[in-house]
Amino acid sequence: MLVSKRQAFTLAELLAVVTISSILVSFAIPAYYDLLRNNAVRSDSEHLTAGFLTAKSEAITTEADVTICPFDAESGVSCISTSNWSSWVVFSGSSPNSLNADNIISVYNVDNTIFTSDSGITSITFRPTGFSSVGTTFAGQPDNCSTSKKYRREVTVNISGVISGERKLCIAPEE
Repeated sequence: MLVSKRQAFTLAELLAVVTISSILVSFAIPAYYDLLRNNAVRSDSEHLTAGFLTAKSEAITTEADVTICPFDAESGVSCISTSNWSSWVVFSGSSPNSLNADNIISVYNVDNTIFTSDSGITSITFRPTGFSSVGTTFAGQPDNCSTSKKYRREVTVNISGVISGERKLCIAPEE
């Protein structure tokens, strides 16, 4: 009579696999969380870049000034005077005071990141030549950006209308 040998794992082998797996997962979850956060900041910086590119393109296409400024839909149809940009509006006109419901081109809103202008700029106007009224850099970083292993994003608009983005190490918040 043939006796077949059962093939299975022993309890010790199963415990070893579970232990090793839990150790690997304990390292992977924080790294995955950082990956998600960094990707959210990158995505938000791409939205800001898209807003600037939309304003520049519209100014060139329509041969008229187009402005982009921080916007709060709850405060009505108006630009808000802040250097913190978490939502913004692109509209045809040469100043924040010329914004009304009829000249809005697009509205952008990001949930994860607040971009801050390094020079306190509250609006940028693009001319029909593609040049901007001012040059500035906007920095956006995750909320827990205090360690050197985390990254922030910078979007730069220079006066000649060139828009660029760059990844940099986080700057710890001042206390």
